[in-house]
Amino acid sequence: MEFLHNYRSLGLNLDGTAATANDFVRNCRFDSDPLAMKAPYQASGTTYWYTQQHVAVSGDFRAASFINNDLRHAMLGINLIDVASTPPHMRVEASRFSDLYLAAVTSGHQVAVSVPGSFEVRGSQFTFPTAAALPATPQVSQTLAANQSTLHANETVGVGAQAVPATITGCTFEQPDPSPYATFAYASYRPRQVGLASEYLVQALDNTFLNLAVGIAQVLPGGQQTEVRGNFFGACEKGYALLSGAGNSYASCNTFARGVPASTRGGVSYGIYNESASTVTLSNPSPTPGNSTSPLLKNLFDDAGSGSTGFYALYNANTGASLDYLTFKDYSAQISSLVNAPQVQLTAANATPNYQGTQGMQCAPSGPNGLQRTANGNSQPTVVQPAMAQNAPNPARGFTTITYQLPKAPQRAELVVRHALDGRIVEKKLLVHNTVQLLLDVRAYQSGTYFYTLVVDGRPVATHRLVVE
Repeated sequence: MEFLHNYRSLGLNLDGTAATANDFVRNCRFDSDPLAMKAPYQASGTTYWYTQQHVAVSGDFRAASFINNDLRHAMLGINLIDVASTPPHMRVEASRFSDLYLAAVTSGHQVAVSVPGSFEVRGSQFTFPTAAALPATPQVSQTLAANQSTLHANETVGVGAQAVPATITGCTFEQPDPSPYATFAYASYRPRQVGLASEYLVQALDNTFLNLAVGIAQVLPGGQQTEVRGNFFGACEKGYALLSGAGNSYASCNTFARGVPASTRGGVSYGIYNESASTVTLSNPSPTPGNSTSPLLKNLFDDAGSGSTGFYALYNANTGASLDYLTFKDYSAQISSLVNAPQVQLTAANATPNYQGTQGMQCAPSGPNGLQRTANGNSQPTVVQPAMAQNAPNPARGFTTITYQLPKAPQRAELVVRHALDGRIVEKKLLVHNTVQLLLDVRAYQSGTYFYTLVVDGRPVATHRLVVE
């Protein structure tokens, strides 16, 4: 089904009765390309009319399914609306969001509901607008006025979770056109782009953030705990920004990569950035084997050869409070050269040699994120071997996510999909080393069995079976 050129495309009002597993929104396209709008809303000069919000949700939609949908060209993609008696709930899977100018998924600031709502987003693709400015349209000011606590002028957000518990898993947040960026002052080139902005983040697991001003911007109010694990932050001005609060962040097994050398893009990129109002504690919920008092952090920081002049692994803008970072004793020397902020306390833990030799394997098993070193525990990163995991979900309908890892500079890497019956190639996808997941669109595939192969430099590395329903 297609929902085209509406002020609001779909309203889901579930205030009185929660949705059930029999309720669903699947395989729908939501679009309001201004050049295709009808009178009286068609494009006229520089005033374009867009959909203000494609999907508005009030009440409980989490038991239902919002799967395999495509949302484009609007101020908001999905908006969770506060209701005094019923908090909003939403679950989104395997959907695509592109050119949503203020936010792809957002929730209001709940002030009247004692029990907060929630939403969960899995295996979805967020593609940010490439325009240098927000469109000249009345809906920008209208939408900002109606969402003063969650949205900001000249800023685009992938997922904005304000006071609503959020779990974000296996998603990709990407600015597909980084060519205007001469430096890492990204807000100078287009509206500030934030992958995930949250005041109530429960978990961010196995996501990819590419070419954004901020990958995750987080507030932790009231001693909240959150887990940020197995994510890849590539070529972001700030990967994980702790805005304010005094909670605990379990940030481990993430990769923070500058992505490009200083000769290609100047300025400073940051891995973990602690803002001046933040006193968040970085720790790991899993204690070290053999040393229960030492929760170690196992993040990988890659400066692309720029050193501390172009990349800070840890940066603490709060000069009145220290930012502790507990890691392996031989790894602390490796990242200390990337840390110049005086209030960052880089602590070397007394881990046993055996555990030092295997900590790279303790990170995300489905991807290359996290600290990787040789088995003897020295400070040299291991050579990443190409690998690929089984897709999920499988069987697939609409979209499925494939996780892989690549060496830093293969000559060529691609995913080749073949039909199982005759070996006919269905499609090929070129892969890049600074991405760890591919959201494969199988909507045009016929139902049946396929095989997909990771090919690196002309050599097949791994093959898995894909079933399309």
